[in-house]
Amino acid sequence: MKHLTLAGLLSLLGIVALHARDAKQSLRVELANQQHSWGYSLVDGWVGQVYVVSVEDRTAKRAKAKDIQKLDSVCSSPEQRYLVFLKNGLWLRDNESGQALQIEAEGQFSTQCFSPEGKFVYSSGKMMRIYDLAKKKRMDVGEGDPYPTWSPDGKSLGFDDGKHYMLLDLKTGTRKRLFSTKDSSGPHWSPDSRYLTYTKPGGSTGGFLFWGIKCIEPYRVWVWRVEDDAHDWVQQICKPGRSFIWIRNSDLVFEQP
Repeated sequence: MKHLTLAGLLSLLGIVALHARDAKQSLRVELANQQHSWGYSLVDGWVGQVYVVSVEDRTAKRAKAKDIQKLDSVCSSPEQRYLVFLKNGLWLRDNESGQALQIEAEGQFSTQCFSPEGKFVYSSGKMMRIYDLAKKKRMDVGEGDPYPTWSPDGKSLGFDDGKHYMLLDLKTGTRKRLFSTKDSSGPHWSPDSRYLTYTKPGGSTGGFLFWGIKCIEPYRVWVWRVEDDAHDWVQQICKPGRSFIWIRNSDLVFEQP
């Protein structure tokens, strides 16, 4: 009976491992299908070079951005009318009128700082704040990291609490803990707000880069599905400090192999 119990346990573990593997594979397949329906691609923009990630098979292909500024560290409102920028303080510019308004004497923001309803999130010191364009008022949200993000659907704020990436539900006030932020960088929302992508150290050091030098610090690009915490890596890189973002395919020119 003990042998049968052990055999049954091993069989169960094998089934669990198989399901876990299938879940990871289905996550990348699902994401690939989503990208196709969105008309967006996950892009690595580094030193003026643009590479589009094939999340399903973990490869990348070269492309060109029609407007390289879309890959810069700026935050624009969904309709592109307003722009948040830094110049001896935190400023808001109305691209329609050309007027600029200083919001704070100092502050930081992410590339995904705007909500669909005309508000943007930023940080000043250790405090996260929301600025309402219509009311021209700011409101403290709570302590968080310097680069809070606003999900494209406007429902959640994402921020680093020093240990984990957190989501703040703006309707209920509840918080959800996601992945560890130790050595991670660049959380970025997918267009439908279902996924976050970020980079963390890890992966193989194999292969040669320049003059026989191996990949000393391998990093992997991860995708985290918010609804059920499923996650998997989609690309391996050797240079840290790179950000992966989703941009429209219409903003890219794909090169032939």
